[in-house]
Amino acid sequence: MQLSYLVLGTVLVAITVGLGRGADPDPIKDRLEKAKTTFDKEMKKVKDVAKEYFDKQEKKARDASNKKLVDKIKDERKAFDDFGVLSDSADVKLQKMVNTQRLYIEGEYKRAIGAYTKAKKDDLAASVEKELSQLYTKGADGVVNVAQRKDLWIPLFNGKDLDNWSIQNGSKESWKVVDGAMQGECKKVGEVAYLSISRMIFDDFHLRMELMYNPDCICRIFFRVTERGSYWADLRDANSRTAIVWKRKTPGAPYFELKKVEVQAPPAKEWFTYEIIARGNTISILVNGVKHVDSVVDEDRTSMAGGLMLDVNGAGSLARFRKIEIIPLPPLPVKK
Repeated sequence: MQLSYLVLGTVLVAITVGLGRGADPDPIKDRLEKAKTTFDKEMKKVKDVAKEYFDKQEKKARDASNKKLVDKIKDERKAFDDFGVLSDSADVKLQKMVNTQRLYIEGEYKRAIGAYTKAKKDDLAASVEKELSQLYTKGADGVVNVAQRKDLWIPLFNGKDLDNWSIQNGSKESWKVVDGAMQGECKKVGEVAYLSISRMIFDDFHLRMELMYNPDCICRIFFRVTERGSYWADLRDANSRTAIVWKRKTPGAPYFELKKVEVQAPPAKEWFTYEIIARGNTISILVNGVKHVDSVVDEDRTSMAGGLMLDVNGAGSLARFRKIEIIPLPPLPVKK
């Protein structure tokens, strides 16, 4: 009997606490929470429909022995699963499901902001507004964004010339297009040849490219380059390593290793793939599909957006780059 009284007492305490909380109800918050629950359920349905869609599309492509289409569908599936990005070439029904739910939940957030503002609860209005700004990031349930172009991957090199790229130093011949690839070459001791993409700023992105170098090459990729700071990742360093990530807080200051890895660079004179995923203050590096740097965190948040630049470094260095492409990504959700 003593146990029964204890349970009953616990229930009464819970009821009392509940009544106490209920003394100051917040119907605006309650409605928004119900809307978020509904939204989460509907987005899970979207994921189920998307999986079925990708499965069917991939089967059709494989049955047709169309490797190029299979690779495209695999890219789209990965972008959807990893980053919540849906190509606007996807099934219209699937896109409609996504857009309908986006409009619904966005409307509920805006309604709550308006209601709190009218009630002179500006702190609550600001809190909901902040949450709305984070709505389309990939959270626990994953919010889906429809891409604004037919191809998820945006090409940064046209395979013909250096249009949209500019040589920062070195001779005019240090960078040129050879056999459909951008080639960087240094012939003098101490020479460094930089090639930067013009007028384009990147914040959160997934970049991939194919490259090849000679046995003596030292080459790097700089990203989020600004006057205030930047990052670089080794493509091949002087010790034949790759995927080491560095950061520099101010121009002229030394670079510091953000992540040191002892990964042997791929063999010379062989094409390989190199990928960078930058989201917020986390960076990942993949070489030939293997993730050697897995979401390393830069607590200093050295640079959150900036330009992109390639370099070859030192006499005898030669590298070629092709199929350079990028997907802009939604930002990481802000931790509460």
